[in-house]
Amino acid sequence: RAHACTHAVTHTHMQVILFVLLQTFVQIFAFITMFLMLSNTYLFQVGIIGPLISNFKLTFAIHPIYMTSTVLLGIYRAGQLLSGVRTRELWDSDVYIGLSLLHKLVAVLYYYNNMNTVMKLGDASLYSKDAWVALFAQGSASVGGSSTLNPLHDHASGS
Repeated sequence: RAHACTHAVTHTHMQVILFVLLQTFVQIFAFITMFLMLSNTYLFQVGIIGPLISNFKLTFAIHPIYMTSTVLLGIYRAGQLLSGVRTRELWDSDVYIGLSLLHKLVAVLYYYNNMNTVMKLGDASLYSKDAWVALFAQGSASVGGSSTLNPLHDHASGS
């Protein structure tokens, strides 16, 4: 009888650890995917990275912040569950409530930003040499520099 209980606890321990690892890997792959999309843009390919970093700085900031909050919450949750605390009892801990609330607030920014980034990166003009050559030829290479059609600026303003 004790052997069956020990086996069940070990299986639960593995599930908790695997779930935390899975969440982390999914976030890493989401960032890699966005970075690969960004690296296919014309500006990135010709080495003009400044405007891209400037326009996607929230993406570069929010990913590590969200991953850190996910890992911290996951480590705390796994530690508590592995020490014998039941899932329902996690909510009796102010630390768990605080970490969970922080994680969920950051998640809203993370998912909103990811959707916004994917929509921006879905614009074909970001990958077109002609759009950028015309922009630079008119002398408004900076993001938002003039009324000239700028693929980065036009998306950043929501139009």
